[in-house]
Amino acid sequence: MLLLAATSFAASHATIVPTLANFQPSSCPAIFVLVSAGRSGSKVIADALEKLTQSEGATLSSELFGSSSSQMDHLANPLLQMAVWLHAKCDQHRAAGLIGFKLKPYFELDASGQFADPKWGAVMAWLHDHNASVVYSHRNPLDTLISGRTDDMLDKSGTHQAHCRPSDMACIKAHQVFVTLEEGERLKEQLARSIARQSRLVAMFRRYGIRYMHVTYEQLFSAPEEMQLALWRNMTQFLQPHRTVPVSKDALKNARSGTIRVGAPHQEDRVLNYGKVVATLNGTAFQNLLH
Repeated sequence: MLLLAATSFAASHATIVPTLANFQPSSCPAIFVLVSAGRSGSKVIADALEKLTQSEGATLSSELFGSSSSQMDHLANPLLQMAVWLHAKCDQHRAAGLIGFKLKPYFELDASGQFADPKWGAVMAWLHDHNASVVYSHRNPLDTLISGRTDDMLDKSGTHQAHCRPSDMACIKAHQVFVTLEEGERLKEQLARSIARQSRLVAMFRRYGIRYMHVTYEQLFSAPEEMQLALWRNMTQFLQPHRTVPVSKDALKNARSGTIRVGAPHQEDRVLNYGKVVATLNGTAFQNLLH
């Protein structure tokens, strides 16, 4: 749908829609892309950054290319779609600190960071040429699996995407979901694929000369308070190099005061076969994912 809209708009306004070549980032807010796989907290990160960078209304959590591999595979020209979308955002939000979107890394990469489909290489080359800033965030792969399975269970129960305020323990308890994970080699294969994707993405950023910052969900939300504040400050400074006022504790608290997805903080409180998961991962390279 997004591609159709962008392509139709460009085709019907060929004389007024700016081309890829004459897009001038100097006249627009800084360009931002958040690269993060599903179930990794990308929406709460994008929403917080929207507030911290004075970009309210710019919808930094937009998933421009879709939220699944099938949606992304069917895009014929993501470069055109991105250019048209960013032009519109630039016109609408010239006073914003950032414009940009979330990008799910659901494309095939080899170990060197080379794309199987060149259309994504064109997107990365354009982002490099226009000095876009990328934040790459990922989450503990085992927690990501648990979150994905929880999402499936909520969907089946008819309470898909149930949200609760962080302080509303009654709501969280009422929507708590218990899941069963794969075990043995199947589980280890899933975790290995997730970790391999992380290293391939880093290789891709380097291959295309992308200006990027690497963070984790745990660092942003679970580390000691002072470490969290320091990282959010570093991230906003990375995205806004000319920023002169660092993020304050109160500003960060306000930016993250929205709702959260329901869930227990400990893996054993959510996974019915946790003992077998532990037995599978103990003594392996994945043991450190347990908590």
